[in-house]
Amino acid sequence: MILPYCLIIIVSCFFCFDSAFAAECSFTVESGNKAYELPRFWCFSTNDSIDNADIRNIKKSGRLFSPNDNWPDHSDYRDYRGNAWYGMIINMPRASGDCAVLLPRQSRGTQVYFNGELIYQTRLFDENGNTSEMLGKPALIPVPGSSIIPGKNSLVLRTGWLNNF
Repeated sequence: MILPYCLIIIVSCFFCFDSAFAAECSFTVESGNKAYELPRFWCFSTNDSIDNADIRNIKKSGRLFSPNDNWPDHSDYRDYRGNAWYGMIINMPRASGDCAVLLPRQSRGTQVYFNGELIYQTRLFDENGNTSEMLGKPALIPVPGSSIIPGKNSLVLRTGWLNNF
């Protein structure tokens, strides 16, 4: 099957242990018209600040975590009840036209930032960072080719905590 655009898939399995690029929070897209599954571990921060739309701020935390794991199950975040930020650098050697990001599953709402710009919200976040209390569904998020630059691009997710209801 030939895809009409590049498809980037957020890790969709629970037992993937491919963390080859995790230390750098980066992944390389070799060509367009292909589907890619991103590494399981991303740069992670519980500092809920809009400054995290810039992945360099998330990387300062020095933490790696999977977007599919429930952070309250981890002893360091057991009592944290806010939003979390996940970031990944996507190296694209040349502009490859339009892309899309597939979020196969999510808890609560998710904001998607590409190169620091909010490109999609699965549901609205209020001024306090809260979203409606319902489980998210899969989402296919278009990334216009005009926002993709040859070289390093950043993909950042801000997501809410589902277990507080």
